[in-house]
Amino acid sequence: MRRSSPPPVWLNPKSESAVGVQGFDGLQEIDSQPLWWIDTASADGLISEAAYYVNASAEPMLGSEFTRAGGVLLYRESVTDHGYTTTYIFERLGERAVQVEVGSYEAALVWADPSPAGTRTRNLYWSDGTFNYSLIAERSAEEILTLGRSVVCAG
Repeated sequence: MRRSSPPPVWLNPKSESAVGVQGFDGLQEIDSQPLWWIDTASADGLISEAAYYVNASAEPMLGSEFTRAGGVLLYRESVTDHGYTTTYIFERLGERAVQVEVGSYEAALVWADPSPAGTRTRNLYWSDGTFNYSLIAERSAEEILTLGRSVVCAG
């Protein structure tokens, strides 16, 4: 069952190269995929950052193309009293979310809804108290959990 049909999203619309750019928490690579693009925003002292890792040229691509190319998205946002906290995810998704541990953090592992393009990611959510994190890729549950743990241990 699909909850929604989001419109196609273009990633890296200005063809910005990530060569020489520092990924947040110093991560230059995830799952053998190099840092491809970072999208950041801040307002009122709150930070939102999305780091995209994929072995591709800096040309714009659709989000579905990014996923099919083996891309990994690591997203973080400042903790507020709303947003995608693990508590919210468990309340909202019920048994679709599986409780796991990522380092010393409680995390939620979710098999996402299929996209209109036919991709279906596994999403891992956790919080360190300062940031809420999301790790999203079309990988098995074991693979995305291993990647999440490697991110936490590297940071």
